Amino acid sequence: MVLVVVRVQLPGRYMSLTNSSWLCYSIFVMTNTATKRNEYALSLKFNHKIIRRVIIDQHYREKHSKTVNDPLILELVKELDQRVFDVEAERGEYQYFKVDPVFPSDGKDRPFRLILVLCIHDDYLGVINAYRIDRS
Repeated sequence: MVLVVVRVQLPGRYMSLTNSSWLCYSIFVMTNTATKRNEYALSLKFNHKIIRRVIIDQHYREKHSKTVNDPLILELVKELDQRVFDVEAERGEYQYFKVDPVFPSDGKDRPFRLILVLCIHDDYLGVINAYRIDRS
């Protein structure tokens, strides 16, 4: 087996990608070239891993912009602090999660689902999508 390391120029930094992680990285980042990803400094512990940044894909705006926005997503992500979740899929350096129900801290009974990606070798948690779900 040959390990290939690719250096990709990202705004303000380089990121090393192995051939096994390129596909997952492509799915998370490259499919979202028409929209912007917002990055926020946020410290929490997710699945025993220290997270320092949250990167929110703006995909949710296509269908869920009436009920979801970046501040709400950050609030929902904060609710995940110190918790452990089952991995839905794992590809290369990336673990994917479907987390629900997640409730905002405002006390209202509004459940949400978060679709997340965790890079094993970096300090960020990616939010691929976020939306309200039915309680039924």
